[in-house]
Amino acid sequence: MSKLNIVLACVVIAVIVVPLAGMIVYATALNSDCSVDPVETGHSPDGRYAYATFRKGCGATEGWFQGVALRRADESFVDDEAHTVLLVNGTDPIQVNWTGGNAVEIAVAPFVDTFPKMDTWHDLHISIVHRERF
Repeated sequence: MSKLNIVLACVVIAVIVVPLAGMIVYATALNSDCSVDPVETGHSPDGRYAYATFRKGCGATEGWFQGVALRRADESFVDDEAHTVLLVNGTDPIQVNWTGGNAVEIAVAPFVDTFPKMDTWHDLHISIVHRERF
């Protein structure tokens, strides 16, 4: 195979296959047939918003996912697409820290793929960081 064909194959994988795989993982994790266990909850400093980290088991063939859902403080926890701001495949730790009244930092382990990669939710600014230690 020529160098050009190898480069083209790599580009196709990077541009099409990897994002498609991410969408499939994300859709699987949002499946309502999965079991959901809230792990940790907390509120923003101003009390307007709340978060919940959760673990989701989607069966033996799909494995475990972890996520972060944001909500208004007066709402109940929901792990639907409108509230879930982060999903990771596996059981590595997730840590949520408020860095201001309308800013939240979500820390995940290094090299963890995150879906979706949201920068904002309503008027909250979200930053996702990769940390070695928690």
